[in-house]
Amino acid sequence: MCTEKASREDVEQMLRDACLLRGVRHDNIKSVAGICIEHGLPPLLIYRFDNDCNLKIYLQLCRTAQVLRRILLVASSIALDINQLDSQLN
Repeated sequence: MCTEKASREDVEQMLRDACLLRGVRHDNIKSVAGICIEHGLPPLLIYRFDNDCNLKIYLQLCRTAQVLRRILLVASSIALDINQLDSQLN
């Protein structure tokens, strides 16, 4: 995510990454639906709303060690998948 404090290079890199991921189809990665650019503000990435998926509420309701372990396994899997996608794109 870019903030008002992000450098021009950070914003450009985020936009390049968003464009690369736009057509990617993967169970654990949401595709970028669009980008909103307004002069003087950081760009916003637009994702499709998935009605049955809200990580914030899930984490608030499930605070057990077993759930956290599972979340860490999923996060690790996602990181490995993203690394693999990155190596395929470069």
